[in-house]
Amino acid sequence: MTDIRAIREITPESGLQCQTLELAEKNKGELLLHWMRELLYYFSAKRLVFFRFEFERLTEKTLKVKAAGTVFDPARHVAKSEVKAVTYHGFVLSETSSGWQAEIILDL
Repeated sequence: MTDIRAIREITPESGLQCQTLELAEKNKGELLLHWMRELLYYFSAKRLVFFRFEFERLTEKTLKVKAAGTVFDPARHVAKSEVKAVTYHGFVLSETSSGWQAEIILDL
């Protein structure tokens, strides 16, 4: 998509936009995929790129988060590969000694 370091530099012209997202799924893997698809939806449909997240609730089956970002502007932001879909293909979520690790294949 883009380099979020450039997105973080919000100017009065670009404006900060906030959304509260609430998601629920049957397990943590489905929740992670839903979360990623929701972020992709906001970029694809509303051109919003989020860079700050304040989690109000995060369990194995639910999350509530306040996301802050800005509208993607090709004049100011470098466009990289466009993500078209978050897939189940090859999806792996596993617990490691240092936390959780996910392998997710994205359609570009």
